[in-house]
Amino acid sequence: MTDFRSDRFHHTVHRFLEAAICPELMPAALHEIAMTCNAAGAIALPVAGDRLIAPVVSEGCAELLVDFLKWPNPARNSRMERGLRLYSRGWRGFATDHDSFTPEELARYEGATKCILCAACTSSCPITWANETFVGPAAIVNAARFIYDSRDEGAAERLRILNTNTGVWRCRTVFNCTDACPRGIEVTRAIEEVKRAILFNRM
Repeated sequence: MTDFRSDRFHHTVHRFLEAAICPELMPAALHEIAMTCNAAGAIALPVAGDRLIAPVVSEGCAELLVDFLKWPNPARNSRMERGLRLYSRGWRGFATDHDSFTPEELARYEGATKCILCAACTSSCPITWANETFVGPAAIVNAARFIYDSRDEGAAERLRILNTNTGVWRCRTVFNCTDACPRGIEVTRAIEEVKRAILFNRM
């Protein structure tokens, strides 16, 4: 994991800022960013308005750019869309995926990220007492955490697994799970939202 407080990281940031002033330094700066983050390479994607212009790659990684440009509509993949949306909101500088979400998007799944996998919700659920094949509230709330995260590409598969007689439909909304959660997660509400997503194909 990259230590964003380290001297090396701050040195890398300065190299990148120098490259922003002197563009010929950009490939070397990208290479240093990649090495700092233990990545094979890096690509800078400058934008003008909503257009992608003149991508730059780190030293020795020109094949990354070739592969990137082979993607269908590279400027419209989900990560680029979030980046362009951040840019349109006035964001400048370094940003993480977390920064690119609107408050409404974060609210849909952020509660589930508090889960500490203690399984208190599952232990308190009367359905699990009588039916050991039920996946249980803990599994459902953790699936919901990813289903509503637009970076995840497995939402359809997760919903397919939960759309069974051992999945969300066993829940009887007793609310024991919500009461038992030490982190204050609205577990029953998360389960009901997954049910609605299955019924209305809405994510």
